[in-house]
Amino acid sequence: MDTKIKNLIFDFGGVIVDLDFSRTVNAFRAAGFFDIEEKLSTIKQDKIFFQYEVGELSTKYFRRKLRKHFSSSLFDKDIDYMWNAMLVGIPSYKLDLLLELKEKYNLYLLSNTNELHWEYAQDCLFNYKDHAWNDFFKKVYLSFQMHLDKPSPEIYQEMMKDAGIKPEESLFIDDIELNCDGARQVGLNAVQYRIEDDLRKYFE
Repeated sequence: MDTKIKNLIFDFGGVIVDLDFSRTVNAFRAAGFFDIEEKLSTIKQDKIFFQYEVGELSTKYFRRKLRKHFSSSLFDKDIDYMWNAMLVGIPSYKLDLLLELKEKYNLYLLSNTNELHWEYAQDCLFNYKDHAWNDFFKKVYLSFQMHLDKPSPEIYQEMMKDAGIKPEESLFIDDIELNCDGARQVGLNAVQYRIEDDLRKYFE
């Protein structure tokens, strides 16, 4: 890897955590919502997912809007379980890799994510070898807290300004090429992670 790189910026979903949206679809279907694809398509068209991801909706109102679309009085815990079902888990080798890389680089997380997913990640996904989520990264930057999302230039600029890092000394890793392009527009080095790849090979 380029010797001038001092900072590594990771995406969360698809890079660190394995995702499977069909698990959420199947969880809703198991609860009796057999037209789930149509319902979720309508919710997406209404920009509810986007609004939640950039913090325009609180978790309380996100749940309320889902109940309205499903015409259901689902309990909070049921909505949370079904929504978080898509977060499959973080392979242990990736957590070991982050700890190893942290010895040489400043590690940051920059993610388009929402409050429910991040709370679940903190509680369940980063508990590893007596470590917690904040043992893996110097700081995390999350769309729902920043009210910005990738690939807008502003989210990268705000992150770098807050972290006090230079783009030419930083490498951004994301599984979506459009987000990598957004990072390159503000001077960051960026590489697209292929989901089927072993993440370790990007640092050999």
